[in-house]
Amino acid sequence: MFGHPNRGPAGHVVITSPSGGTAERETRRCAHCGKHWLQVPGSGRQRGLCLRCHGLTCGAKPCDPCLPYEVRIEIEEGRRSGTVAAYLDTYRAVFGALPG
Repeated sequence: MFGHPNRGPAGHVVITSPSGGTAERETRRCAHCGKHWLQVPGSGRQRGLCLRCHGLTCGAKPCDPCLPYEVRIEIEEGRRSGTVAAYLDTYRAVFGALPG
């Protein structure tokens, strides 16, 4: 939608049935935790769109604050100084409060 990289398909999966039939489906990826899921219209699953980074989210409570997946990985690997808590403190200082 509108050409944003986080809103298009993030991957593909091939599903095979015991009878031998196959189906190829597109997956979506959460911008905050990296989880992939199949988008099933009308399934009743609540997903989200982060208004800070404009990425799709999986709807899990830990994904409510905007902490992009790439930043989280860099913090955990030590390539970015600080901790997740320090990042969230900076986020609060800039934007006021965490979303959700």
